[in-house]
Amino acid sequence: MVDDTSGEAVSDEMLAKMEGIDEEQSSEQTAEQAAEQYNARKTTRKGLGADLQFPSASLDRAIAFAMEVFREGGSPDFVQVADALKFSPTGGTFITHKAATGAFGLIIAKKNKISLTPLGQRITQTDKSPQAKIDAFLSVKLFRTIYNYYKGGELPPVGGIEKYMISLGLTQKAAEHGRDIFLKSAKSAGLFDRDERRLVLPRGTTDSGSPSEAIEEQPEERKEPPDEQSGRSQNLGGQNKPRVSVTLCWKA
Repeated sequence: MVDDTSGEAVSDEMLAKMEGIDEEQSSEQTAEQAAEQYNARKTTRKGLGADLQFPSASLDRAIAFAMEVFREGGSPDFVQVADALKFSPTGGTFITHKAATGAFGLIIAKKNKISLTPLGQRITQTDKSPQAKIDAFLSVKLFRTIYNYYKGGELPPVGGIEKYMISLGLTQKAAEHGRDIFLKSAKSAGLFDRDERRLVLPRGTTDSGSPSEAIEEQPEERKEPPDEQSGRSQNLGGQNKPRVSVTLCWKA
């Protein structure tokens, strides 16, 4: 990955800093404070809604959360999982990680109980985990759109990714946060294992397993004809820009 200012590859340490949540602060947050932090990150452009969402924590955090659900028997309550992760069940860190794990399609949280989805069950199994990570990453519609746009080609500096996200409808602040989560999650999914400057599928995996649809609209200079064989989404005839927002996606 290329740094926007230096042109050098982004290190693991730099990517590790690309988390939108400050762990020390969020560990002491109440649910109300977490909601306020989320609202401050929401895109404010007129006309945008919640049709497309991206998580507020990265895929590696979501996988760690799903693994604890698995270790607690596959259907524990909130307190059991929070205790295992050493979080407060009402704190901002737990709420954010639970929401992100749901956004990646790994869990369902209902009535203070958390259950693994079929994808969540696969991601906890070593032999199925590589493909499950790709499926989880691509289950986020915005991430699939960015992946389809850049896959196989060399990625631009991080600022270029932000500009593309803004062209889809995100505000600058939302794009900065989304870019951080996107890069960290792509690394967790193994998309940088073969080439740190390109989004390349790990050997033995496919990008056709996720049912999510990408955003149809792309900038003119990179727009290509629809290709059913490649799995790219079809242009639906000049509809308005897609709606994009950031959400925590949890269920009480």
